[in-house]
Amino acid sequence: MDYLNTSILLQKVSIAASIDAIAGIRNTVVTGDYHGVKVLSAYGPISFGNRQWGLLSEIDTEEAFFAVHQLSRSLLLSAVILALVMGMLGVVVARKMLRPLVDLSAAAADVGMGNLYVELDVSSNDEIGQLSQNFNNMVVNIREQTDTIAEADAENDKLLLNVLPQPIAERLKSGETQIADAFQGASIIFCDLVGFTRWSRGREPMEVLAFLDELFTSFDKVAVEFGVEKIKTIGDAYMAVCGLPKPNVNHAQVMAQLSHRILGCLDEYNQRNGTQIEMRIGLHCGPVVAGVIGSSKFIYDL
Repeated sequence: MDYLNTSILLQKVSIAASIDAIAGIRNTVVTGDYHGVKVLSAYGPISFGNRQWGLLSEIDTEEAFFAVHQLSRSLLLSAVILALVMGMLGVVVARKMLRPLVDLSAAAADVGMGNLYVELDVSSNDEIGQLSQNFNNMVVNIREQTDTIAEADAENDKLLLNVLPQPIAERLKSGETQIADAFQGASIIFCDLVGFTRWSRGREPMEVLAFLDELFTSFDKVAVEFGVEKIKTIGDAYMAVCGLPKPNVNHAQVMAQLSHRILGCLDEYNQRNGTQIEMRIGLHCGPVVAGVIGSSKFIYDL
């Protein structure tokens, strides 16, 4: 072979493919060549006269399957890119579909925290859009009912404060059922119109009521100025106290000044109406027990 510089018809080839070809077998397999290199081998028998030959055609597997491997890599890369694109598209679509539900959940949380001015954007007529619209309607109804309840509570508080001092009303609203307190120092005035029974005799009830309302309303305004608590009126009698439920060490002085102002209110009324109504005022200073009496039409009394 060295002398002729060729291996044709000189190199002995004894591999499974050559043996099978000479034996009359045709096949295409991946096997090792006579150098031990992995090849794609196609072989089969041929005959010349009375001689049996075997024909082998071989190519390195790397070269033979290069296009296949290239295609596989391309397909794999395409599959990865397609999967990424589909995944990203799926995320975008999922977010778009779930966005209204996320907004609805956040809005519901806001309502739960007391924000009754939440409103969802209704941009479709599908089930999500209908759900958002129903949620908006529900929030509006809750807000209206809450406002109605708040107005009713405010009106109830106003009515309650017309009957009870504010500290006592707060204690009653907090659930306290028996309210009775002892005060070591307080001053009480009793105002009584002189000759009221004789004056009112023969007058229309509405005239008498209007007279008492105008006069006692002026007393109420003066009492508020001095921080005095009106207790009640009984007919033509007016009763007020200083030093409770909020203590005041100057209760006697305050009530003396209030008595003088009440007499001034009566003088002003007489001047406006040309009347000569007189009043007696009694002032008591000392320890007092005060509390809420009754359970239905209750009153704060001394």
